[in-house]
Amino acid sequence: MSFRPVARGPTTGPVRVPPGGPRMVPMVGRYPTAPATSTPPQRSSQYPLRSPPQAEISSGRAQFTSADQRRTSSAARQMPLADGGKERRAINAPQRTVGVGYSSSGRLAMARSSSSAPANRSAGSSQMIARAAVSPQENLRVYREGYRGKIDNLNMEQNFLFYTSRLRMNQTSEAIEEVLRWDELPKDQKYEILERRHDYIQWLFPIREPSAFNSQAQELQAHEAARIAQYERQFPPGRGPICRAYRMMLSFYGIDLMSPEVGSVAASEDCVARCRFLNRSWHNYLRITRIFKSLGELGYEHFKLHLISHFISVVFDPDHPMLNVVDSLEQYWVPSLRDGNELAIALQRLHEAKKTYANLVKKR
Repeated sequence: MSFRPVARGPTTGPVRVPPGGPRMVPMVGRYPTAPATSTPPQRSSQYPLRSPPQAEISSGRAQFTSADQRRTSSAARQMPLADGGKERRAINAPQRTVGVGYSSSGRLAMARSSSSAPANRSAGSSQMIARAAVSPQENLRVYREGYRGKIDNLNMEQNFLFYTSRLRMNQTSEAIEEVLRWDELPKDQKYEILERRHDYIQWLFPIREPSAFNSQAQELQAHEAARIAQYERQFPPGRGPICRAYRMMLSFYGIDLMSPEVGSVAASEDCVARCRFLNRSWHNYLRITRIFKSLGELGYEHFKLHLISHFISVVFDPDHPMLNVVDSLEQYWVPSLRDGNELAIALQRLHEAKKTYANLVKKR
């Protein structure tokens, strides 16, 4: 057995040798080994192995059941955020939060497991993890019912101030006109900004739920939604800030807005390339879910069926299928329709598209 002197010290500057000379560590091969009499370290029961995200969280009260929910949970812990233009990451998100809803007083109520969450986690992350524990059916039911019983805080008006150009995004970033001018940039540059930035979508499409990805974005209030919709009607069709933001995001997904009056859409010239991008860009499914919900809050509910019908056709295109999108389409986008007749139409179109695609696959 050979020996090599090892001295611990700072990574820079001279190494200080302890009194009595350097400590001698036995070597076997290239790497130092522990004494032969040492016992292998035991895993402490204080730090058990993490359960997979699909596992039941606590006593059957909540369970991850869809890929969209698993992506939501993962994104809340890993996805880059932006505060004041500087990207950061949400860390130490709670691993075992179970259930979220609204109490009779309208306050956000979250039921947690007995495991204590780290104290330094971001509030937005814990809220998104909590919502991820709610089934898609429950989440969309609360949305379709207009968040019944939820209190409207008249003192909160950041979204209205932003839409009327009286408040900058995240207080120190761009005003709404600066954001909407991204649509005038060359496509490659516009697409790069829209994909890289994660701090704008919550301001352009506010919803009545807290955001896990931008703690500075305020949850939309009911009185704000009414005032923003009224402000939008002051502009000619297609010229209001909501419609302009919608058109910009549609182009990002390979879609053209054909009629700003009725909301009809069509595939753009780069639709195939953008669909391939979307099929592997999971965080954009969350963005699209937000867009659908926000349209319903801000007076553009009639736009949603046109966009959903487009997605049904491109997702099940036999030449360029987007099978990664199916879960979000079925569980979040279609159920976001608040009109019962439109929901029935969308469900019928979805059923027919799936059946046709399955028959084509069998013949190949």
